[in-house]
Amino acid sequence: MYKQNQMKQKIECSYSISNWCLRTPKYCCEIRNKIINSYLELEFIGDHFPNRSNSDVDAITFQGCYVDRLPQGIIKIFPNLKYFEFSRSNLNYIDREDLKEFENVTDLYLQKNKIVYLPNDLFADLSNLEVIWLHDNNFQLIEPNVFNNLNNLINLQLPESYVFNTYKASPRDTTLIDIKNELRAKYEVSPWKHVFQARRKNDLYNDLQQVMKSEGLKDFTIRIEEEEFKAHKFVLAARSQVFAELFENNKDLESFNLIDIKPKIFRIIFNFIYTNQLFEMEDEILFQVVLISKKLKIDKLTKNCIERLILKVNANNAFKMLEFSNKYKFKDLKQKSFEEIKKILGTQRIDESFANQPEKLKKLLEMKIKMDEIEIEFNALLLEN
Repeated sequence: MYKQNQMKQKIECSYSISNWCLRTPKYCCEIRNKIINSYLELEFIGDHFPNRSNSDVDAITFQGCYVDRLPQGIIKIFPNLKYFEFSRSNLNYIDREDLKEFENVTDLYLQKNKIVYLPNDLFADLSNLEVIWLHDNNFQLIEPNVFNNLNNLINLQLPESYVFNTYKASPRDTTLIDIKNELRAKYEVSPWKHVFQARRKNDLYNDLQQVMKSEGLKDFTIRIEEEEFKAHKFVLAARSQVFAELFENNKDLESFNLIDIKPKIFRIIFNFIYTNQLFEMEDEILFQVVLISKKLKIDKLTKNCIERLILKVNANNAFKMLEFSNKYKFKDLKQKSFEEIKKILGTQRIDESFANQPEKLKKLLEMKIKMDEIEIEFNALLLEN
């Protein structure tokens, strides 16, 4: 529904030798547009310095823009980009796909936005990152392993509410603080492993994780297709109301077959039962996990899944989230999805009754996209004169 359109949005920009980066001055593209349509291909309009071209641009800055998501296709235009800034905007969601093209970028500045969530795989394709600024956002959840694979990272800025929150170097100071060594001194482990886990470390769950790995004292087997999951009745009963009732009524039961579930989905649930940990995953997998969790009455997991889905709601998936929440009666997710759709439509005239009419909303969204495309084409024609 939100496919890339062949039309282009003209982006006005200027070029300069700028010292806005942490590093030495760079040939920088500075964006002037305040509204960026993330679903259209971008065309940059601006005069280069003499003997300079797009290939010479190694820094770009977007500031104060209104967007649904990070603009895409920038590396195709500026193939040697090393420094990327997108700050002071309404950006509230980013995922791995948004950043995938920036694999050669070394400095990423996403400060002063409204980002609420950092998934574990966010920087999986950005192994060259050395500097990340994320301060002054609206974080509700930062996954514990989000920085794990960034072995070149030397400067990180986070909100003050997080453990080891700010490792600063003055923008005018070329010496960067080696935070990795500081973390090694604190924990004697790999640099990022416990940066966020330190706040929520729980010895009980650490012990249960070891119990899960140990084969001793396991007294119950869950069979799913060809796989077996050996477990402890007391753990299953403590975490799932369904298992608690099952064991209460069948005290000598030693095994049970679960149907209508894939082993890989139950493996996620099984890990949560013992460790209370839920790692980052695709929306479709999370949908399956929350449905099985709801069936098994694992209330904490269901709540955790819904909270994550709410954080993931954005312009690209709001309609899919609304359909899912409508079908399976997840009230909070439905409300958040509906609010996002109202933002896309840009009107408050849509009342709550529309949340129960997905087909009508779908038609309105399709009409809004066509209207936006017509408006952009109209403005582009005006600019040509």
